[in-house]
Amino acid sequence: MVIIKINGGLGNQMFQYAYAYALALRTGCSILFDCEEYKGKNIHQGMELERIFDIGLDFSSKKQVVELLGFRNKALVRSILSRWPFTLVSWPYKRQYLDVFKREYLCVPDGTYVEGYFQSENFFQDFKNEIKEKFKWDDQIKPECLSFLKLINSSNSVSIHIRRGDYLDPKVAKFHGVLGFSYYKKAIELIEGNVDNPNFFVFSDDLDWARELFSSYDGFFFVDSNSGRDSHLDMFLMSQCKHNIIANSSFSWWGAWLAETNEQMVIAPRHWIASNRFSVSNIYPNNWTIID
Repeated sequence: MVIIKINGGLGNQMFQYAYAYALALRTGCSILFDCEEYKGKNIHQGMELERIFDIGLDFSSKKQVVELLGFRNKALVRSILSRWPFTLVSWPYKRQYLDVFKREYLCVPDGTYVEGYFQSENFFQDFKNEIKEKFKWDDQIKPECLSFLKLINSSNSVSIHIRRGDYLDPKVAKFHGVLGFSYYKKAIELIEGNVDNPNFFVFSDDLDWARELFSSYDGFFFVDSNSGRDSHLDMFLMSQCKHNIIANSSFSWWGAWLAETNEQMVIAPRHWIASNRFSVSNIYPNNWTIID
């Protein structure tokens, strides 16, 4: 048995599930998910994996986590021990840091508690097709989405994701950073130089700001059919676009990764987060175009 902590919004949950699913197939271990993070807290739209996708999850109990971790059950203790140079001290706990890919995470021993974001296809590349099958929306599409879907399917569609919302909070912005107009302007110019007659579909948690930003552009559509518990349908529509301009967001990362057509062009920001201490070399697939 391996227990994997689930936290964050939908994009992060999908990374954590993809890692766990691949780990189970690779090693044959049973997986339990620790979702205590969401109890009594308003985190994005909560735990969404089972609600959105046709996947079944086995959840750990608080007792199971405590029995496995012992005194390491406290988050602060785990954080300190994960930095200790002697792995026996922090075992059975493994923590994957944001930009770190290590092969040791691909096969963890039974009886381990794993925490991390796993924001790289390197963690599940060998089961790519199986994971894409897991992340399908089936019959969830609302009538309000169909008009956008028709336009997306009938044109050289390009998704643009602009994330503001919680990223505007000073504490959050200090870590993540907020992409400015210069990034989107450069990305649009790259698309226009490589794609015939592109139509741009803008997805954002601040559509009024986005409309003002692109008020002088032609061929832009602002997707306003999804919000709240239906926000995940923005990711579905992104995945139907032929090309993608993503934000520094796991949400649009998945929108682009799930699309992946033969002619697909994906443009991504060099700075996934504000700090220069982290590298994006593991986060983006090799065929994506990275710009400042």
